[in-house]
Amino acid sequence: MAREVLAAVVGASRLFLTTVRGMRRARRILKRGVKSFEMTLVGMGVRKDHAREIARAFGSPGEQLLSLRNLLRTFSRSDGAFVYVARHASQREQGTSHA
Repeated sequence: MAREVLAAVVGASRLFLTTVRGMRRARRILKRGVKSFEMTLVGMGVRKDHAREIARAFGSPGEQLLSLRNLLRTFSRSDGAFVYVARHASQREQGTSHA
């Protein structure tokens, strides 16, 4: 049972780190896209302050989606995921699993 729990914890940690790394990369891409959009608007004749405001409004939903704080909040709300894994591993070990 301890091996299954350890494997679940290690797997969850890897998943979390991979997710965070991907989110950081996506945020960088989003930031470049917002800057590019701003420069395009300025090139089309929109005043720089208005272009910045429009570009930030354009990128705001993406920033919220890629927020590490929101990700952590989502993980903390996952009620008993590790408890389920440990219970399932224990049942498997005892031969009483119905899954």
